[in-house]
Amino acid sequence: MTTTIPETVRAVLAAAQAGVADGLTAADDLISGNPDTPRPLLDAAVLAGAALGSVHAAADFTRARPRPRPVPGVTSATQDPLSQALLGEALADAQGAVAFVLETADELAERPAGPVARALAAFDVAAEAGLRQAERIWEIVGTSGSPNVHGFDRLWREARALTLRHPRGPRRRAVGLAYLGLES
Repeated sequence: MTTTIPETVRAVLAAAQAGVADGLTAADDLISGNPDTPRPLLDAAVLAGAALGSVHAAADFTRARPRPRPVPGVTSATQDPLSQALLGEALADAQGAVAFVLETADELAERPAGPVARALAAFDVAAEAGLRQAERIWEIVGTSGSPNVHGFDRLWREARALTLRHPRGPRRRAVGLAYLGLES
């Protein structure tokens, strides 16, 4: 069964969002079965989905955390103003990346031969959000989240590995060239 670019991207986003703790294998399976969707866009969906999934996982972890960090007057981890602010920042960042990836998928569905630079721009936004979230998550969960059973360490490894597939300098140059009308 053939799926459209937006359907494929939504499926990869959902799989990556749910797969933070299990190495994103479901997203990898979806990617290998959809050669018609630009690879940078699929990788962007993995990064954006993983970033959003890790925000949800960090919020769940914070809700279940037995005690807060030492802040005067704070009796539960959910009352910690730093955790609240970090979660808000992480959620806005991840949702912005998801929205841009979905917008790009819709645009490329209308113009399948559209510029690869658009997919690279979506990848760049998702890569930066994924890397920021991979670092930010430790500020949210603290050392209590460090056991491998939680899977928070996998986000950084997955995000970093994916960003190496499309190196920052060449991808940003391709986006700039396309914006200047010099290449697509």
